[in-house]
Amino acid sequence: MSRALTQAIRDIADERQLPWELVREIFEESLKEAIARKMDLTGDIQIRTSETTGDIRIVITQKVVHRPKEPGEITLRQARKYDPDTKVGDTIQISLAPEDFPRSVVIVAKQLLLERIEKEERHRIAEEYRKKVGILVAGTVQKIDRYNILVNLGGAEAILPVSEEIPGEHNYFRQGGNIRAVVLRVDEKDNIILSRTHPSFLKRLMEFEIPEIADGVVEIKAIARIPGKRAKVAVASNDPKVDPVGACVGNKGWRIKPIVKELQGEKIDVLQWSDELVVLVSRALSGARIITQKVDNERKEITVVVEPEDLPKAIGKSGQNAYLASRLVDYDIDIFSPEEYERESVLNIAEFTDDIKGRLIKHNLCE
Repeated sequence: MSRALTQAIRDIADERQLPWELVREIFEESLKEAIARKMDLTGDIQIRTSETTGDIRIVITQKVVHRPKEPGEITLRQARKYDPDTKVGDTIQISLAPEDFPRSVVIVAKQLLLERIEKEERHRIAEEYRKKVGILVAGTVQKIDRYNILVNLGGAEAILPVSEEIPGEHNYFRQGGNIRAVVLRVDEKDNIILSRTHPSFLKRLMEFEIPEIADGVVEIKAIARIPGKRAKVAVASNDPKVDPVGACVGNKGWRIKPIVKELQGEKIDVLQWSDELVVLVSRALSGARIITQKVDNERKEITVVVEPEDLPKAIGKSGQNAYLASRLVDYDIDIFSPEEYERESVLNIAEFTDDIKGRLIKHNLCE
């Protein structure tokens, strides 16, 4: 029986791709707990498992007492089952082999072993996915409930919470269907958490769909999203011959359309990156004609004055355009018409320098 158990341990180690020593340690701890539960023997339990010979030896040290109160104590009646000559106060060593165990010990030990192996395997997989945070993964929908979607990633299970789904798409998925997401995090319980709302999901989709991005010719510099509604992506080209916006959008939008479909119709604005903040802000505001703007780098705030007829465009529906532009450039942006500025006494447009205005004119962003 010892050799059969040792072979079973070896098979589990090979099947689960776990080190022999680790599986052996888990087996010995499981066997100790099973002995304590089913044979009422606790305290100093020594188990030796030999990978070479396959032998398993168990030595349990017990102190004989009238009434056991501490681990490692045994009654005289129990002790005399193993040593008929023992007496109260003696310390005995009980030597056992797996053949000596009642069947209940073997059943409990096996159950504990499998539970702990599964936990260890889950932890190993979790450690692998901790290195994959932000990476695009594809899987199969395994189960859908009110709060989560359980996803089979092939060798690992992951959770897509409703909070990380694009709004309105929960009922779109079906059990057995395909699903893509990014690894958001691995929590303290080793749960792999996915996301379809994080900006990195859009970034990874663009890397997957657009060869110039995958090859490093076009670089994504910044992303801002309102999942399922609208997104802005600032891109730059590392090759002067390549138009970064055109490469991403494609002829008649054929490159960006699959990404929009994956994001449940999320509108994606692709704009050219600029290291000049005033230029980047102007582009981020969807082509609204800017009269001038004022930057406060300490407070990370930008005040923008646009042509009155372009104010709705700059702000956008429900403020979406202004919000995304702010997130994209990582500054708070306040947008006003000239009349509103004067009324609020925020600034005097005439005080703006010709330098800022000149840079905007250079990029055809104001008149």
